[in-house]
Amino acid sequence: MGVCLCKDKSSSDSGQDDSVETFDGPTSTRSKHSLSETVDRLIRETLDIIGEIVENEPEPPASMMQLHDITERPTGWLQLVKSLINVVPLEHPMGPNVILLLLDDSPLPTKESMLQTADMIPQFSHGRGFARRNRNFCVILGCLADRLAGPNSVAILSDNILKYLLGNLDEDTNPDVMLFSLIALEKFAQTSENKATIKHSLKLLPNNPLVALERHINSRDFLMRQVGFCARWCLDNYFTLDTRKYSYEMVDLTSVNVMLNTKDVSEYLKISPDGLEARCDAYSFESVRCTFQVHAGCWYYEVTIITPGVMQIGWATKESKFLSREGYGIGDDPHSMAFDGCRQLIWYNAQSITHDFPRWQAGSTLGCLLDLDNQEIVFSLNGVESKVFKQVFRSVKEGFFAAASFMSFQQCRFNFGATPFRFPPKQRGDVKNFNDFAHLSPHDKIVLPRHIFLDQLRRLSVKEDSCSLEPEPPASMMQLHDITERPTGWLQLVKSLINVVPLEHPMGPNVILLLLDDSPLPTKESMLQTADMIPQFSHGRGFARRNRNFCVILGCLADRLAGPNSVAILSDNILKYLLGNLDEDTNPDVMLFSLIALEKFAQTSENKATIKHSLKLLPNNPLVALERHINSRDFLMRQVGFCARWCLDNYFTLDTRKYSYEMVDLTSVNVMLNTKDVSEYLKISPDGLEARCDAYSFESVRCTFQVHAGCWYYEVTIITPGVMQIGWATKESKFLSREGYGIGDDPHSMAFDGCRQLIWYNAQSIPHDFPRWQAGSTLGCLLDLDNQEIVFSLNGVESKVFKQVFRSVKEGFFAAASFMSFQQCRFNFGATPFRFPPKQRGDVKNFNDFAHLSPHDKIVLPRHIFLDQLRRLSVKEDSCSLCVDEKATVQIEPCKHRGFCSKCVTQLRFCPMCRGEILDTIQETSSEGV
Repeated sequence: MGVCLCKDKSSSDSGQDDSVETFDGPTSTRSKHSLSETVDRLIRETLDIIGEIVENEPEPPASMMQLHDITERPTGWLQLVKSLINVVPLEHPMGPNVILLLLDDSPLPTKESMLQTADMIPQFSHGRGFARRNRNFCVILGCLADRLAGPNSVAILSDNILKYLLGNLDEDTNPDVMLFSLIALEKFAQTSENKATIKHSLKLLPNNPLVALERHINSRDFLMRQVGFCARWCLDNYFTLDTRKYSYEMVDLTSVNVMLNTKDVSEYLKISPDGLEARCDAYSFESVRCTFQVHAGCWYYEVTIITPGVMQIGWATKESKFLSREGYGIGDDPHSMAFDGCRQLIWYNAQSITHDFPRWQAGSTLGCLLDLDNQEIVFSLNGVESKVFKQVFRSVKEGFFAAASFMSFQQCRFNFGATPFRFPPKQRGDVKNFNDFAHLSPHDKIVLPRHIFLDQLRRLSVKEDSCSLEPEPPASMMQLHDITERPTGWLQLVKSLINVVPLEHPMGPNVILLLLDDSPLPTKESMLQTADMIPQFSHGRGFARRNRNFCVILGCLADRLAGPNSVAILSDNILKYLLGNLDEDTNPDVMLFSLIALEKFAQTSENKATIKHSLKLLPNNPLVALERHINSRDFLMRQVGFCARWCLDNYFTLDTRKYSYEMVDLTSVNVMLNTKDVSEYLKISPDGLEARCDAYSFESVRCTFQVHAGCWYYEVTIITPGVMQIGWATKESKFLSREGYGIGDDPHSMAFDGCRQLIWYNAQSIPHDFPRWQAGSTLGCLLDLDNQEIVFSLNGVESKVFKQVFRSVKEGFFAAASFMSFQQCRFNFGATPFRFPPKQRGDVKNFNDFAHLSPHDKIVLPRHIFLDQLRRLSVKEDSCSLCVDEKATVQIEPCKHRGFCSKCVTQLRFCPMCRGEILDTIQETSSEGV
């Protein structure tokens, strides 16, 4: 980019930013500008264009790329922080998001840089621009606390920082500063040690400021309303008080029959205790649907805008999938449509259609009307209606929910009819509201704080000697944690993990992940020293063990440090080493974890390009050879084949190779693992029958076929002998992958765990007498709904009967499973003969004989193709607003509205934009070729 950072030879010790660093710009005169001036300018350029970016994965603007290069050095990173503090304006609706974006795109700071950041408070605690600088500093603190959760987060929360944040909660403080101080405290409290420290400090205050701030929860000042929301959230979830009831115990829900659905929401969205208000403070695009579904008629709801930033609010069916980390939400698929009042767009199928409304403001009222009988959607802003939209009805005709997606720091409140609408539709006849037709039981109305929900799962009759989902860390881990606080200790942990963890231990790689995840993030020097360890164990005794462990460590570092630090680790030596391990004469364990490490490195686009280029230079691509082991009877090589195919389909594609989904024969397959009902990072094979988890979380999936009566059976071939929970689940069973909750961890599911020798129901573990499963074992899962019985079998030997799950549910079950890292298995729903069919039951059915999937539903697309398809569905500027297929060439008379094609207009009696009667139309002349 022509960017360089250098010391100014004439620099003094004055401490002024612009006399310490200079920036050589890419101009022909190479005129020197101070580093601070350059960074300030680049931030302003990013602010100017951020609202114009509508693609979910755009190319980063030039200003961001230059800032990325500048922040490679600690001095550049510190200057970015200083400039963000000073430059980002208080009134910019996307200001905090830009701070997050730029910090997230920069390398992780050194510990010294973090401590220097914390020392910046005195530089701007008073004087001109107080509110702006303090708000921005609090956003930065929250971002650092979130990115560096763990020991580094503890290091940032010094006594001064804590005193500063708590001091900002005084009601005389600027509301913006109060709000982002609360959010920063919440982010710090995600680390348990910080949480305890903050709670203790709050107790020492004469009056808890959160209690005072919570009273603003219904304020007409929308900034203070946000402060109230966040104060209440903190009191309910982080800094609880013995003298205070939880909010869900105090809220009156008598008249509320529809809410935002806490069981149909992405992981980090905050929902108010009355279920009608939502807020996102996560650094992702969080989504939610409501509890009521409509199939016919005309329906309307309203939303009060609390924050004027990016939200996509509208209508979605159950098929609309939440991809929060990729930035896809409501309006980004064929099954939903949404209004975006910040960027002034309508969203459908990831297509953005501009609208003429002014930008929404705090206090604006968005109206959402859905006419299923006439297949029309109309939005309104403060009572002014949009034109009619019909695009979504090409794909779906019924089964809609109210739904919304939220960018960071956005909030709004829904009215489904429990209170009178501000702007009810006037041009429609029988418009219904959800609240008059829906019903929720008292139990279904409870919006529990997250920690209570998780505690309830943990405490449900778990015996003292049962396996715990969230145990206290053993003394050994606590000691290792302390040792790794220093770089020498962290390096010794790595060396010991390489040498000590045995190859044959089924949980060995998981232990490596666990210990590295519990240790502080390494310094860049420590990472580079780790990379230099290759020669120390590339040959000699214990070759396979040490190399396998080293590859696990590389993959973990690549995943934790995605971005510039990941690029730094992937040196030429490391890349040569990993590619060299793909030789078929290498130990299969080493091959497998080399493939996984390459995949983790490829999550950073620069690394991906480097690896692809290196593979092209080889005489033969080793992935192509390894892919052939996909059906091997050697279960280690089968894993290698699976991962090689995954890499070829998703990361290191070849022009000469078809994608696997194009080559697989699915003629006899009528049931699969459901790619629309799966947690975010589970890998599913192209035939939909094999699944693998290489994420560092507990990933889950249900199948495509649901059963309500009768006796059903399926089998699973165990590929890896580690922790999986496989069995039965209803739609109400929720996947909480990051918390480690999956199938068998709630009242709506039951699972067999052959590694820990347990049966799981409602987070209770019941020991069973089977030996541990092995690679090649066959698990049988039988569900008898008529007699309310579940029976598991291992290699044909049946367990006793289990009935516990039927206390909560009687029907609506799916085959389902959850996977710990590096686990894999294959499902047989009846497309091939069972190895151990049940003998003691009469009419046992298999899914495949009764289910059906269309050819389209059988396609398991690589993730990047699925996302590309969404991105590429663009709407041309001159397209008809109704069908989008034809050109808009007609003007309607007498209202003179444009934007429609001749085909659509012939089907209209009233103008879709103003609802005025159409008396005539004028065919406009095309301007092409003029």
